[in-house]
Amino acid sequence: MLNKILFPEGDVIPQLPIDLQTEFPHIITDQEIHAGWPHIKGTRILAIDIFRAQVKGYSFSKMIMDFKEMGITVSEKELLEAFRFIVEWLRLDAQKASKISE
Repeated sequence: MLNKILFPEGDVIPQLPIDLQTEFPHIITDQEIHAGWPHIKGTRILAIDIFRAQVKGYSFSKMIMDFKEMGITVSEKELLEAFRFIVEWLRLDAQKASKISE
């Protein structure tokens, strides 16, 4: 299950827990943007891309500067929320997977 979140294939539409959508107000889904994958509100920045960049060692300040060069304004708070969103989604997905395998 985790691989579907981190490495989506084809036309997979994410199954997001409703709690996540209320807990992280800067992260939204819209079927018209990235086929409904969670992104930072007002941008097309995917939450999973922020997670992947952090895992690769990019700092939020580096990401902010890179996005600024592309004409996109994003705050550290929004980037942190995107990262935390994915971490929580992965945690919930792992819990769900462990219940299924029991």
